[in-house]
Amino acid sequence: MNSVDVADRGASVEGRLDVSQAGLVKRTDRHIFHGSTRSANDETTISSSSIDRAGHGIRKEMTTRRTTAKSGARDPNATKAKIIDAATREFALRGYDGARVDAVVKRARCNINLVYHYFGNKEKLFIAVMERAYSIVRSHHKDMELRGADPEEAMRQLIASTFRMFIESPETIGLLVSENIHRARHIKNSPLIVSMYDALLDFIRETLDRGVASGVFRAGVDPIDLFISINAEGYFYLSNRHTLSVILHQDLMTPARLRQREQFIIDVIMGFLRP
Repeated sequence: MNSVDVADRGASVEGRLDVSQAGLVKRTDRHIFHGSTRSANDETTISSSSIDRAGHGIRKEMTTRRTTAKSGARDPNATKAKIIDAATREFALRGYDGARVDAVVKRARCNINLVYHYFGNKEKLFIAVMERAYSIVRSHHKDMELRGADPEEAMRQLIASTFRMFIESPETIGLLVSENIHRARHIKNSPLIVSMYDALLDFIRETLDRGVASGVFRAGVDPIDLFISINAEGYFYLSNRHTLSVILHQDLMTPARLRQREQFIIDVIMGFLRP
């Protein structure tokens, strides 16, 4: 959408608003004067107080309509969320290089000026998309809820929730593939993402320590290596599901097959952790 289109649309909307307001006044005028005007030769008799009251009602109704229109059309948080939703689909499908801002605008059904107003440029929009994607990923880990759980159960839950996250948020895989092509150039500029996994690594470390102390985990497991392995077992399966389905001659995305894979990952990781 170019600037001329935006201006034309703005003028069109403004014109409709003027016509609507004019129609409102005209319809109300007919209502006010209906039945109060005598024959053409008679003198019209309408009290000034009636006109004042009617005029006040018109102004009040018009003000209410304008306020309602503005509040419905201008919700910055809703607009930004709609833009990020559209941008997530565009970046996940086409990658950072192939994604186009005008395609995001078309998906979001918004004015292109709003994209630049809220996000500044394409790179900052992509960073905002990645921040929300990583936030969704982290919310699936539920490590804060599992801190007091039995070490083995806490680890099983973490493994299962990590795999399910990739299933429930498939666009995350496309975003990660794109950002790795760019060697994490964009997320390096996000303090939020850079520090987002510190608490999760602390949780894994504490859970391992508790498991070692209770005799259910072996000692010497590196928390970072374990984190990478938990993610890799599910990520590879899902990111390569199409090619793997062809060469292995089976649909890897059926509910039964996904349940089987989830249990396999849990068994592999938990088996590795046993003393």
